[in-house]
Amino acid sequence: MNEIEQTIRELQLYVDVRWGDSNDMFNLALTTLREKAEREREKAKGCEYCLTGKHFMSDGEPIYIFENQIVAQSYNESDNVAEINFCPMCGKRLEVEHGN
Repeated sequence: MNEIEQTIRELQLYVDVRWGDSNDMFNLALTTLREKAEREREKAKGCEYCLTGKHFMSDGEPIYIFENQIVAQSYNESDNVAEINFCPMCGKRLEVEHGN
């Protein structure tokens, strides 16, 4: 259970005991936290670009994500490579898997 899920659980328990689910402010906070938790779960899954390396086009040239790098292929010169921490398409945190 992550920090957001733990906060939701504790806040829900507090609301249930204290107000019996009748406090609009706390219910709004719970709804917001649940939505944030769902977005975080979706973001952690990744997308077709960061999971499979599917390319997208920019100025007619392909760009793809490999591990924690974004690679812009160029037909006229060498590829441009930059390290990135997050997928620019879905926001997933990108990490390099190191072998043992």
